[in-house]
Formats: sequence, C-alpha cells, structure tokens
Amino acid sequence: MSIPALGHIGPNAVSPASAAGPIRGAVTRGLILVRPAGSTEPVEPRPADGQVRKRWTRGPHYGTAHQVNADGDSATFESRLSQLTAEERRALDELRRRDQEVRAHEAAHHAAAGSLAASGPAYERRTGPDGREYAVGGHVKIDTSPGRTPEETIAKAQRIRQAALAPAHPSGQDLAVAAKAARMEAQARQQLARQNSADSGKQAGRPGMGKTGTGDQPDPVTGVGLDVFA
Repeated sequence: MSIPALGHIGPNAVSPASAAGPIRGAVTRGLILVRPAGSTEPVEPRPADGQVRKRWTRGPHYGTAHQVNADGDSATFESRLSQLTAEERRALDELRRRDQEVRAHEAAHHAAAGSLAASGPAYERRTGPDGREYAVGGHVKIDTSPGRTPEETIAKAQRIRQAALAPAHPSGQDLAVAAKAARMEAQARQQLARQNSADSGKQAGRPGMGKTGTGDQPDPVTGVGLDVFA
C-alpha cells in the first residue's frame, strides 16, 4: 500500500510568534508514519573575502557570540542578555526548557524506531529574545508499510508500538498510534492463523479449509502522526 509522506501534522502545530512572548497553546512533537524517503542537508556557503559571518558559541559567558571575518580575525561581543526585561527572561527560560523536552522526546522516538526510521528528528524552531533558535516541536518519519509475510508485519507493528510509547510522557496521539499498531499486529496474527489452518487442512487431505483470500493483508498504520501536547 502506498503511504503518502506527510508534512507537519496536527491542527495545533506552532506558528512563528513573537520572540519575546511566552509560549502558549499546544506544541506538536512525535512520529510521522511514512514510507522511507531520502533527504539532503543544506550546505552552508563559505563567506567571501571580507564578508562577516556570525555564529553563536558557548563561551565562558553564556550567550556570548563571535564575529569572524575572512581573515580569521575574531571579535567577541556580548549578547543582549543583560538588556532583557523580566518578561523576556521568563520567555527565554521557557524556550530553553521546551527545547530540551522536545529534543529528548524526539530522540526517544528515533532510537526506538531503529531501522524503521526514514529520517532523523526534524524540528520546528522559534527565535528567542536572545537571538538564538530553540526547538518547540518536531517529528520523526518511520516506515509503516506491511511486511512481506505476516511474521514480518507482526515484528514491524511491535516496533511501531515501541516507538510510539518510547518517550517518558507519551501524548494521547502517541497512545492512539500505539493502539493502531496493536490492531495491525492482531490482524497479521489472524492472517497467520488462517494460513496455518489452511496448511493443516491440506496435510489432512481436506483442501479448502481455512482458505485465505489475497485481500487479507493487515491494515498498516498509515497517515498518522504522534503529537505531544505540552
């Protein structure tokens, strides 16, 4: 069965908001269940002579940035952290907490998916009041096509369920996908039982018992994403 690739999922995906404002509403994280698809990483162009490139680093002072030109000279300048208002600092603290939570959640999905993972974690980002980008949502794509045999489908459904329940705090949508994977496994087991019954009937000289049709493939877990709502 052809499984379409999905983009960001769920009605509650976060749209860009004011960097200084607090995070409100639901943030989506989790799996996207698709066929494997290749992906490429963008290559950062090298700066031309005399061009300035800015990058953030973790220096002795958190939030310190470095400005590097083509000649290799660097100048350190302090970020505007010391100029943030109390509200901006609270928003920044929440962004940092959310970033850690999202990354841990997606890492758990990805690790449990194993060979079924079609990509590494992809993140939705928001720029904080300090100028840095923080992950506020994400997803991992995995393959959910049926196996070539009922046994393969059973093993795949079990892995999907494990991936859905891998994070420390699975969402309601995570639990829903785990339930779908359990049904996928149950259907594959029923198909396997019918095949075994048919084989037994043939061996006993009673052809026709336990006959299976070609349309008995278990339904894959298709078009479903695992969202976590904070």
